[in-house]
Amino acid sequence: MTKKEQKNLRRLWALDPTLPNIYSDKYKAEGFVPNGCTCSPDRIAFTWITPVCDYHDFLYWKGGTEEDRSDADKELRRLMILSVRLSVPKWYPKWMIACRKRRMVRWARRYYKAVRKWGKEHFTTRKKRSCVESS
Repeated sequence: MTKKEQKNLRRLWALDPTLPNIYSDKYKAEGFVPNGCTCSPDRIAFTWITPVCDYHDFLYWKGGTEEDRSDADKELRRLMILSVRLSVPKWYPKWMIACRKRRMVRWARRYYKAVRKWGKEHFTTRKKRSCVESS
C-alpha cells in the first residue's frame, strides 16, 4: 500500500471505522483500482473527498443488484456530508460552520443526483435471484 493510499484509508476510517480496507492487496489482486473522484473535483468546500469516492468506486466494482447500486449512492452522500462535519475546525465562527455544512449538503446532493443519472453503466450488475427458479 502506498503512502497516499495509507493517508486516504486513515481519512476513510475517521469517517466510519467499520468500512473495509479498500486499498488492500487482496482487492488489487481481484482487479479493483481506486481512481478518486472521476470527472469531478476531489475537494469540496475545502474538504478532501477522494477516499469517499474511492469507497464508492469499490462498491460499484463489487456490484450487485439495482438496490445495491442505490445503497452505494446513498453511502456516497452520507460519507460526503460526514466528512465535512468532521473537517470543520472547532474555532470557526458558528455562522461559517453552518454555511460550510449547507454548501457540503448541496454538493453531496449534486453528486448523488449525478451518480444516479450517469453511473449506471459503471456499476457491475447482477440480477437478483428469485426464491423459486423456473425450469
